[in-house]
Amino acid sequence: MEVNSEILKRDLNARELFSLAFGAIVGVSWIVLVGQWITEAGPYGAMLAFVIGGLLMLPIGFCYAELGQRFPATGGEFVYAFRFFGTGAAFATAWILALFYVAVCAFEAVSISWLAAAIWPAAKGPELYRIASTPVHLGDAILGVALASALGAIQLRGAQMAARLQDILVISMVSLAILFLLAATVTGSATRLEPAFGSFDGFMALLLATPLFFAGFNSVPQALGESSDAARRKLPMIIFVVILASMAFKVAVILATGLVLTGPEASAAEVPVALAFERAFGSKWLSLAALFTGVMGLLTTWNAALFGSSRVLYALGHSRLGPRTLGRIGLSANVPFISIIFVTAITILAVPLGREIIIPVISLGGICVTLMMVLVSACLWKGRKEAGRSRYALPASCMLISITLLGLMLNEIAEKAYKGEFIELAIVGIWTVLGLIFWFASARSRNDIDNAEREALILGAGAGS
Repeated sequence: MEVNSEILKRDLNARELFSLAFGAIVGVSWIVLVGQWITEAGPYGAMLAFVIGGLLMLPIGFCYAELGQRFPATGGEFVYAFRFFGTGAAFATAWILALFYVAVCAFEAVSISWLAAAIWPAAKGPELYRIASTPVHLGDAILGVALASALGAIQLRGAQMAARLQDILVISMVSLAILFLLAATVTGSATRLEPAFGSFDGFMALLLATPLFFAGFNSVPQALGESSDAARRKLPMIIFVVILASMAFKVAVILATGLVLTGPEASAAEVPVALAFERAFGSKWLSLAALFTGVMGLLTTWNAALFGSSRVLYALGHSRLGPRTLGRIGLSANVPFISIIFVTAITILAVPLGREIIIPVISLGGICVTLMMVLVSACLWKGRKEAGRSRYALPASCMLISITLLGLMLNEIAEKAYKGEFIELAIVGIWTVLGLIFWFASARSRNDIDNAEREALILGAGAGS
């Protein structure tokens, strides 16, 4: 059979890979959570937590970079799992990754209405119903569905179109953030940074959560099958710069907010950065700039998550480990159009669930990310062992960090279950059942090719390396 059919075009450059990952990391959390960070850890404590968290992510980033350069194929962790642990592990990895990316898409689709309501309250429209006492409004649902459809349509036009959108959003967001920092430096006061540190518990809680706020650089491996040779050679530097730039961005936002708002003011504000913009620039109208910046951040994460999820599902279908239709690509735009439509449809179905899904989605996303970190560490360990390299410090340190984070997150899920809160377990159960259906439904397609052919489909030119 012809194993190289349905392949993607390789034309993404290093800058576009940077924008994809940076946008995925920065997102919208800094807009809505900076007040909580300052309140719990203090301005200096919050900045220190993000510096430490960013530095902890660097070795994990280098693990991804080393494996990505060795196996520059679409699918990222899916590719590494197949190469080192076989077919079953690869399918499970892809399905967990798909859950993470789809959860992020659903989170963004629901969250966009929250920022939109802050910009234009009337946009919420009439209340339709409530889920666990949380209202779902007509305007919120329409906006979420419309934006999900629009992003899906943009990505269907090609990876270059998605990358251009990401470039525009990232540049606009960073430009506004730099203006904010400069204005805060001029108009703010260092006295508002007192007390510099909050409680020790607050600092530790934020420190343990910061690696999750850096999750997003793993979107780069998903794009390696569509990146240029020059970009792949720069992969370690791209991931290194992405993590450091994201760390600097979040530290700058905390500093700027702390210079113009006291801790109680930041805590009480519904959108702390919007109030900080208003203080820094002396204009209520300019607070809207902060909200628009938040919208841009949200869209960058959403765009990256849709890209990542469609590529993981494409890799499943292309390798015959999942329904073969997921591996279909469009002839004109050269994108996995069935996978893009599938993820967009699931995102639209999640919109009517409203904001009640946000916290469970964050919890599940964190677990999926740390599971992938454990996997990547194990793959790098095994890869170095196969190559006869005795240096295991990097994968060992990554494994320690990842397992520690995973244990803390699983403990949180267990505590919720003990209290009778089972929504995360319910989502995992539904996704597992859907995965089993996909696995058994694709049995015939899976058995149509042997392992050597599948290896060529997944690894391409790197098969057997």
